[in-house]
Amino acid sequence: MEQVGGGEGASPEPSDVRNELSGQVTGPAIQAGTIHGGVNITMPGSLPVAEDTDEALAEELRRSSQIWRARFSSVDLVNLPRVAMLTQGNAVAAAARRAGLDITRPFGGQGMAPGEFVRIVRPLFETWDAEAMTLLERTADKVHRGLLVSFESAMRCSNPPEVPLKEPTGVLTKDPHLIFPVGARKVIITFDPRWLTTATANTTLHEAARNPLVFSGIGTVASVSEEGNIRISALVFGQPETLVQAQFEYMKNSVLPEPPGLTLADFCNELSSSELLQLDGVQSQGRENVSRKSVALLFDEDKVCPGRSIEMC
Repeated sequence: MEQVGGGEGASPEPSDVRNELSGQVTGPAIQAGTIHGGVNITMPGSLPVAEDTDEALAEELRRSSQIWRARFSSVDLVNLPRVAMLTQGNAVAAAARRAGLDITRPFGGQGMAPGEFVRIVRPLFETWDAEAMTLLERTADKVHRGLLVSFESAMRCSNPPEVPLKEPTGVLTKDPHLIFPVGARKVIITFDPRWLTTATANTTLHEAARNPLVFSGIGTVASVSEEGNIRISALVFGQPETLVQAQFEYMKNSVLPEPPGLTLADFCNELSSSELLQLDGVQSQGRENVSRKSVALLFDEDKVCPGRSIEMC
């Protein structure tokens, strides 16, 4: 403690006087005069930092959200009753009616209409403007029940659905679901198999039970366990279009010769995070193989600047 003023000329005070100084002290304690008796100075540590408020968390969730769109090679599941709750659901319902679907019941037993629906709805998902949080390692700890999230990863299917397709029992050990990791967390995608679009979609899930396949989609968070594992109820999911598939479609539908200089990178699915990662790897490998070349430029000075040297041009 630093002493200022006071000293020998100060009048004495009783020795039993107690002086109390308490509260938040961020700088040095200064004695502004003579203090007689004992001094008790309470200097607590810094105030605890307040936890994030609900408003701050909501703002962070808003910044982490982005428009979800997808370019699918196959649309495997569209839960029409639940998609109808979204703002963009009207367009999906209109596509279903245009395809001739009875939207009051699942796709099974409706002939060719589900396939026609997939054909119509595929480009629709490329222009959607549904706002959802992208489920990544850096955002996984912010999700909560009821939040709309988008996902894309290589996944395995547990309990692939059997024909005839039945509604979920609510028991995870019996119901079909997709599983993939996000950092140290496990993400479980549950879905109603009755809203699988085609028999091919069911076959794809059986294949994913043997080997992981990449699925992309959107859904709502159903629960977050104490261990941090996340369960999502799917609204839409399918397999994103790959570079090779996009190139094949271009060659199949093009009536003109392939232009010179066209590369695989020109067919990148910019709406697919896994495709962008794959493209980065291809481009990095290509950059490593680039060889240095020397180029010489030759000028005819009389033609470039007649009568003057090229330095004076």
